[in-house]
Amino acid sequence: MQLTDAFERCKGQHPAGDNIVRAPMKFETRMSNCVDRQSILDCVLDGCLELTDASLGNVKLVDQRNGCLTIAAQRGFHREFLDFFHRVNADDSFSICGQALRERRAVINDVMLDEELAPWRPVAERAGFRSLQSTPIISGSGALFGIVSTHFPIPHQPTEREINAVRSLANLAANAIVSMRVRHDEVEDSDTRLISSDWQPISSAPFKRDLELAVINYDGVRALVFPCRRILGGWMKSETKARINVQPTHWRDW
Repeated sequence: MQLTDAFERCKGQHPAGDNIVRAPMKFETRMSNCVDRQSILDCVLDGCLELTDASLGNVKLVDQRNGCLTIAAQRGFHREFLDFFHRVNADDSFSICGQALRERRAVINDVMLDEELAPWRPVAERAGFRSLQSTPIISGSGALFGIVSTHFPIPHQPTEREINAVRSLANLAANAIVSMRVRHDEVEDSDTRLISSDWQPISSAPFKRDLELAVINYDGVRALVFPCRRILGGWMKSETKARINVQPTHWRDW
């Protein structure tokens, strides 16, 4: 879906009205003028805040070397929140980030009513938000870079059109990062070939077949060295049938 199409579908569905429809050109132009990764992250965060009519938000980048998501850009948060959520485990299937990576989005309508989030309700209350949405930053080739989240002061459910527009903007940012890295020769040829080869998005992974699993992000391709099978709620090793705790982004036949 093109970014302009996504914004057009938001017309009449967002408090900003026609202003949100005029946003595509602004952010596409701004993205094209970004000179480094940080400016791209700042641009996608500002765009998603405008799209969802929020004033609090952050971008977390995936570091596959330690399996963590780390805050790389933020708006509106104080030190307690930034320290508490500075680094989270990307492999945690029960976390908001884990849900966003697995389902390609996560929406929490009310932090105070979600029992799984009870441990950090006091931090959320002091930070001034009751609800949030998180969307993965994924390129057109399927490379995963991180997650962009926006937060709301009251219980709130973003519309489907708003979520789709956020997803399109996140995709635009991921593609901009890939292009920047290629321009600056930061992507090895082997990684470029792998990313553009026969890897498929993990959401389309079949059951009852031996698969090769991988995480593809700005560090390149990190594939498991043993065949896996998809099972309800996760993955298992094909040979031993042992369940494994992984959060792959892509698959291909073994």
